[in-house]
Amino acid sequence: MIFWAWSVKSDVSHGNPFRIFCEADRAIGILDWELSTLGNQMCDVAYSCLYYIVDIALDEVQDNGGLELTEIPNGVPSLAEYLAYYCSTAGKPWSVARWKFYVTFSLFRGASIDAGIHCRWIMVSQLSSLLLEVMLQEDTKLHGHLFKETVLPEHPPSGVYATKWKKSKRSYLFKWRQINSKSEVDNEFYELAQSTEQWIVHPKEEKLKELAKREGPWNLWIPFDSATRVDKIISGGTINKAFEGLLGAGLSNLEYGYFYEIMGHSVLAPKVFNCGAPDTENMEVFMRYGNEEQLHQWLVPLLEGNIRSGFAMTEPQVASSDATNIEFSIRRLGESYIINGRKWWTSGAMDHRCKVLIVMGKTDFNAPKHKQQSLILVDINTSGVNIKQPLTVSGFDDAPYGHSEISFENVYVPAKNILLGEGRGFEIAQGMLGPGRLHHCM
Repeated sequence: MIFWAWSVKSDVSHGNPFRIFCEADRAIGILDWELSTLGNQMCDVAYSCLYYIVDIALDEVQDNGGLELTEIPNGVPSLAEYLAYYCSTAGKPWSVARWKFYVTFSLFRGASIDAGIHCRWIMVSQLSSLLLEVMLQEDTKLHGHLFKETVLPEHPPSGVYATKWKKSKRSYLFKWRQINSKSEVDNEFYELAQSTEQWIVHPKEEKLKELAKREGPWNLWIPFDSATRVDKIISGGTINKAFEGLLGAGLSNLEYGYFYEIMGHSVLAPKVFNCGAPDTENMEVFMRYGNEEQLHQWLVPLLEGNIRSGFAMTEPQVASSDATNIEFSIRRLGESYIINGRKWWTSGAMDHRCKVLIVMGKTDFNAPKHKQQSLILVDINTSGVNIKQPLTVSGFDDAPYGHSEISFENVYVPAKNILLGEGRGFEIAQGMLGPGRLHHCM
């Protein structure tokens, strides 16, 4: 890569951070750019925006496949809105004049990386011809976009989405700070967790939850599309007043991240605002995959914060981080399933408020590798479900919520409790763990 310095100050980071500044229009160096960050930040922003204008599949560039040309999902800002947020936050001018250049440069960057990988694969030095071929393919597919007279509005948008963003950032954030500053319960919580009564829930927790419900910062983790599905199933497409405060505020992950930054200062905050593990992941499962009966029976009490839940996947005898290894048995018998096996490090199960477990097991040991697993809902008070002992992680028992070892001995579960049907467990688990990682890593 030949890096050309614009007349404005630019910098390049590569490997261990260093910066090159140049005021003149001249080539200042040649870098392996696959691991470098371009000094003009708008080029990197454009690179992150490619899916707005093109759907790049593994084998070809799809024509007219970008979000701007198909349909932008609910809760996702438009390209112009996305850029407006960045420019406003970073103090950058609106880039309407040079945006097509940034996009074209990003395509060149991507094509160069693809060509380099392919060249190393075939072990020959034909980079120039292959690079040209890939560039021509991308240019042909994107001709309609890049040769428009303009691809951005003359001025950044300031419509409903931007207004909603500012409102949520200001009002909810200040409410959270106000609630958090009034609560001095963290030290008391730690003292209780270290006492002989560590499995008792702190008496102030429920009071703080009710305050959070009244003030507004409740269930803010819920994605807009999941909330829409639940509202349609339960309310039949009409607005249900009972759910107005339970289905979140339609925040994006970006907006939600600001709230998590504050919640991270308090170990009790995830429980107070109903956004703690494993309940958010389990609620996500219900919201995306549950039927109407399952939503009413389990999701609504979870959304209200009246019960808690557990996810039972890990097993003592096998490396359960690869879910294809699990040995837990889920066997159909008439209108029931009989389940048998052991699970451990089932988070949340030590909490006396835990009422439902989402259990992963195998319904067909002879099916294709990723179609053997199923997820089934188990009432924790069902006969044959035995909480054996609390377990520790790095010496901590995480009381009063905890991680437990559980045995399931000939547990009869109604057949209707299976989620989506037999063989769908691996699929559902992946759909659950992805959002969970995002929520709790923040």
